[in-house]
Amino acid sequence: MSSGPQGPGWWCASDGRWYPPQPAVPAARRKSTRGIWIAVLAVVVVLIAGVGIGGYLIVRAVTNEVSSALGVGDLECPASGDIGELLGSPVSGPAGGSMIVASGCYYTGAVYDVIIVSGSTLIADEQIASMVGEGEAGGAEVRDIDVGDKGRVWASDTKSSAIAVGADALVSVEVQGKDFASIPDRSDAAVAILERVLR
Repeated sequence: MSSGPQGPGWWCASDGRWYPPQPAVPAARRKSTRGIWIAVLAVVVVLIAGVGIGGYLIVRAVTNEVSSALGVGDLECPASGDIGELLGSPVSGPAGGSMIVASGCYYTGAVYDVIIVSGSTLIADEQIASMVGEGEAGGAEVRDIDVGDKGRVWASDTKSSAIAVGADALVSVEVQGKDFASIPDRSDAAVAILERVLR
């Protein structure tokens, strides 16, 4: 403290005296929040992944339980070589899918397309009646077959179709001409595929 400035930075207080310069007080450092945000993001990603996987597993378990309760059964798609051998023409596949009330296999080839569907036994009578009605509407002769329960088959000039109720599910097989082209009667092949699936 002095009655006059002693150099640069001295300052005069309200009491009229001069005081030396004060060292600069460093500004309080702001803490970085980057690490916190990275941690929060990591936790959110893990939670979303966990919820997604958990949800998938729950839906799958529920679907399996409902399918089992409805009598859908598990459809094991035959190998494409087996289907091609029964048809006398190669096919590729199977492409397949499964829903709560049905599952299926799809094969495609240069001459034939084959569709196998496994569904609930609860709707067997309605599905068999629908299959029979489609055959009759196409002018086909619908025949009983000794495969499963309530087995039926018919053939038109573009499609052969077989259906039967197995121990766990209703199964239908359609052999149709590629792009709905005319094909010979393939009802024997449709029945053979049906037998193989129902084993």
